[in-house]
Amino acid sequence: MMVALRAFAFACLFFFPCTLGKPEYKIHAEAGLKALQKWYNTTTGLWETTGWWNGGNCLTTIANFAAFNEYAASVADTVFPTSFTHGQNTNLLFRKSILPNGLVDTGYLKFSTSDSHLRRRGFLASLMIITTMRVDMVGGWDDNRCGGGIWWDKNKTALVAIANELFLSVAAHLATRVHDHTKYYYNWATKEWNWFKKTGMINERNNINDGVELKTCQNNNGKVWSYNQGVILGALVEFAKASYPVDASLIDQAHAIATAAIGTLADKKGILHDPCEPDCGADGPQFKGIFMRNLQILHEASPRAKYKTFIKKNAHSIWKNDRNEMDQFGVNWAGPFEPPALASSQSSALDALVAAAAMWE
Repeated sequence: MMVALRAFAFACLFFFPCTLGKPEYKIHAEAGLKALQKWYNTTTGLWETTGWWNGGNCLTTIANFAAFNEYAASVADTVFPTSFTHGQNTNLLFRKSILPNGLVDTGYLKFSTSDSHLRRRGFLASLMIITTMRVDMVGGWDDNRCGGGIWWDKNKTALVAIANELFLSVAAHLATRVHDHTKYYYNWATKEWNWFKKTGMINERNNINDGVELKTCQNNNGKVWSYNQGVILGALVEFAKASYPVDASLIDQAHAIATAAIGTLADKKGILHDPCEPDCGADGPQFKGIFMRNLQILHEASPRAKYKTFIKKNAHSIWKNDRNEMDQFGVNWAGPFEPPALASSQSSALDALVAAAAMWE
């Protein structure tokens, strides 16, 4: 037996990409976080090279990692109070009720403030921030055009999937946290979900298109983006938690969307892509990480081996194929790495690494 074990260890060490112990996902995620923080500006409370809504995603990534990693927790203890204090003092968009004209950005900031780990560590003001944002988002609901939904912006120029997915997520999360108003938030989640399904934005392939055509109030057959397939997963998981008894159909729908997304957006090697690659502008580099962290949430709620395999494949490819000498990550996870690396592409890839690391807890 000992001879066989030694032979296996020798083969793993020198010939094959296998391991006798826990994979190095945590180490890789820590390295990625250290690289991300080189963009962090303590004066503004934001990450250079990217926008403030992306900063909400960076905070969410750190919060998720901090739940099981001491280094990430130490970063969170510094970054969260700095961002919420300095961000409001130096950034006009942050200061205006923590909300610019874009209602959708509110939901992204909500992700970063609702994490239970951070609330346990004393950031209780986060719940006040979320409820404030909820009031503003509810103000964006419009029964008069297309029978419901919240607008993309306060100028009412578009009804898009992401804004309504985020609203569903906000309502569902508050329903499971603000216990003296559970019914109120649950009813909003139900109203949003019923409207969302009615629009047909979830198409016959279980992919979510980009939004609603205002003339027909039906699916606009827009591009299938990874973030639209991702936010809905976490929203449905939380909505299921809020329901009593638990509505299993919500989890079934999440599985259908996740499976369809992987089938549509992954290449033959199982690596996730968005249709904008390699030139994804200012926003696109953020998208895939949003899918990965929400897929992790679905996997934790209702495990599927294929999700674990998918997340591990992407984490492995990012580290092996889409990383430079400074542990910075690009937008194409299949590689090769192409500059520039941005805080958005870094935190997005880090979401995949954190998801992989969490699976070995």
